[in-house]
Amino acid sequence: MRTPGGHRRIPLSEVNRLLGKLHRKLLEDPSRKRCAVYARVSGHHQKTNGDLVRQLKVLTQECRKHYRTSPLVFTDIGSGLNMRRGGLEKLLTLAKRATISTLIITHKDRIARFSLKLIERLLEDYDVRLEVLYQPEQQSP
Repeated sequence: MRTPGGHRRIPLSEVNRLLGKLHRKLLEDPSRKRCAVYARVSGHHQKTNGDLVRQLKVLTQECRKHYRTSPLVFTDIGSGLNMRRGGLEKLLTLAKRATISTLIITHKDRIARFSLKLIERLLEDYDVRLEVLYQPEQQSP
């Protein structure tokens, strides 16, 4: 319906109905799920030095090699302690919507420093497989 000012009003029940159809369509068609990559650097100086580009190059090659598709790319410049990162928020939103099947990162600390277990649990709940390319080396105390 339209308001006297010409704005359109759509009932929330109709929005939910349409979103439900979209969600079911994504779940029924696994080919719509995509590989995603996430890269993060702590500051602009690391971006300037090419660290972000190097991460993205390795991640994109890995996705194309194993999944034969171009990945969804998410990046952030900021501390791994700060959870308010635009790229990470968009990534989790798409994971929640069942758009992503696999997330590839270079190192675990690229996605988060201390809340890694929480993010891993969220991804697991959203049925997203997390692939970490480089595992930390065993270090002595």
